[in-house]
Amino acid sequence: QNFGLTKEEDLGLFSESDDGEQILLDDMKKLYDYTLSLKSEDPVLYIKRKPVVLSVRFRGHPGVKDQEFSPDTKVRDVTTRLISTILLAGTGVVNDRDYGLVIDNSSKMGSKVEYMKRDKELSYYPHVHAVTLVLKPKTIQVTLPNSSTVTLKVDFSIPVSEVISAIRKKADLSPSQIGNTTIHYVLNFPKAKTILKDSMSLRDQRVGRKSLLVLEESLETEVPKDSSMNIWDEPQSKEYIIFEEADKKQILAATLNKLVERLTDEKQKDSKFEAAFFLTMYSFTNPPELFSKFIERFNVPTTLSQLKIPVQACVCLMLREWITLEPHLFSEQGILAPRKQLFMQSLKNEGSAVPQLGQMHQMLEKTMSLGNLNFIPSPILGPSVFSISSTSLDSPSSSPINMNASSITSPTMFAVKKRMNQENTEVYDIDESDLAKQLTLMIYEDYCRLKPTEFFNSVWSKPGAEDLCPNVLSMISAFNKISNWVCTTILKMHLLRRRSKALVHFIKLAGQLRLMNNYHGLMAVIGGINNSALQRLKWTKSKVPKRYGVMLKELEALMAMEGSYKNYRTAFAANIGVPAIPYIGVYLTDLTFVEDGNPNFKDGLINWSKRKLVHNIISTIRNHQTIPYNFQHSPELREWLNKMIGG
Repeated sequence: QNFGLTKEEDLGLFSESDDGEQILLDDMKKLYDYTLSLKSEDPVLYIKRKPVVLSVRFRGHPGVKDQEFSPDTKVRDVTTRLISTILLAGTGVVNDRDYGLVIDNSSKMGSKVEYMKRDKELSYYPHVHAVTLVLKPKTIQVTLPNSSTVTLKVDFSIPVSEVISAIRKKADLSPSQIGNTTIHYVLNFPKAKTILKDSMSLRDQRVGRKSLLVLEESLETEVPKDSSMNIWDEPQSKEYIIFEEADKKQILAATLNKLVERLTDEKQKDSKFEAAFFLTMYSFTNPPELFSKFIERFNVPTTLSQLKIPVQACVCLMLREWITLEPHLFSEQGILAPRKQLFMQSLKNEGSAVPQLGQMHQMLEKTMSLGNLNFIPSPILGPSVFSISSTSLDSPSSSPINMNASSITSPTMFAVKKRMNQENTEVYDIDESDLAKQLTLMIYEDYCRLKPTEFFNSVWSKPGAEDLCPNVLSMISAFNKISNWVCTTILKMHLLRRRSKALVHFIKLAGQLRLMNNYHGLMAVIGGINNSALQRLKWTKSKVPKRYGVMLKELEALMAMEGSYKNYRTAFAANIGVPAIPYIGVYLTDLTFVEDGNPNFKDGLINWSKRKLVHNIISTIRNHQTIPYNFQHSPELREWLNKMIGG
């Protein structure tokens, strides 16, 4: 009666183990069968709903192990967990609202697609035991060769070739002929001049739901070459690989096969090439395709038996590197799990006859066990105590700032805690060092979330950027909010004395941010101080003590645009092994120049020279993501800052 409409078969008896875990008793057994586990004289049993076991399918994934959920779990939470389990995030940033659970009614003739409601509990669907995780169709707008436009809904998980077919069907287009050459269609990003790869999906190529695409007629040579050819069958010719004129060993452009071949070259190891490959791989391939190429490379033809062990060793070393970088892809429920298991079993079987292969199997097994494939560490966590042996900008006579545990929280923070909730608390009532620490922690959290895929194809400046690069947009938003806060805080002061005092305080705040190597926050504060609305306040600036005026000029010179931010680049490059936050505006500009000036493909080959440039820039941005600040969070000050800044 207490369970309402719940059917008897949906309920179960549970006993409690020694460690407090509740165990479901088998309906078909007797209590007598559980005497060993029900040790107490008067055991307590619980009656409640049985866990819901769902059989899950996902397009492009060979299968997911049955998942167990509590009956009161919301469908939206089930969706989020499944996305995390299958780790779709391995191919980029994922919005769980883009996915839905469809009840598997394939056994019913004429059944319609039925989405499970996100706000309902699983108990709302008592007889559902099989679901499919699907990417919901999205609406795209496409400009056709005749300059007209067509709007249609497409599945972003299907290959681009199928999307093109859907567009052609919608617009009633057919291939045309020029002489003996067939002109076919390609999808293009007009701004970045990026031709989308036919074999990859819109999702894997970072296409946003609001992106404007262009359907163009194109010759075969303008399209990325098909990567379906076996890696050992592809000839060594200029049609498949081009080298730089100045250095014949450096690749200028190549097919995916040739890049994988260089990555696993048994004659030379190129650490720079490896780093560039794994960082930019999502701009020209995807994990399943790359893993397939590794398997092709591993299966050396019998006619090249002398290369077998050296090449296979190189493939295993690169697999180990990939597993270390992205362990979630190879976890038990990862997108590459089934392929990995088949490969490891094959390697183990062959290893029983070939000692070298047995050693490779042990190496990969050890890497997977050490990597804890089901755990994804946060780059924000980890110990880091460091000192900045530099003279404070505030006073020439002050001692160096030591940012260790003994100086995490200053006495002034405790003095103002009671005032932070008062409406009359002004920015200069709070110590600038405490403000700088909390601002730095706020910005660093956004900085640590940045992913390489967010920097491809200048997506931050295109429609759909909120889906493709949310963390880049978050850093840009934080920059703008801090600048506006600085400017409006000073302007709202009615008295000249208070405006001048606030201006001095923000200059001192900028100095502290510089000492903490927070260049993103530093530039935001300088931007607020140099706002055109403040430039007219001549009397306010005249009341600023000379030493703070000099400090501001030094900081402005550091972050000046002259020489493509030469002073800033030099200063940031000197931060080796210490926490630092780059001013990402510099690198977004660099990436825009690289994207606009270099096509993604040259004669159908992957433009590797462009990937090297992109790698150098993104590496500079991400170099300090694993070196955290050892500052203590202050909930009171964080709440006050969020209220003031609008965070």
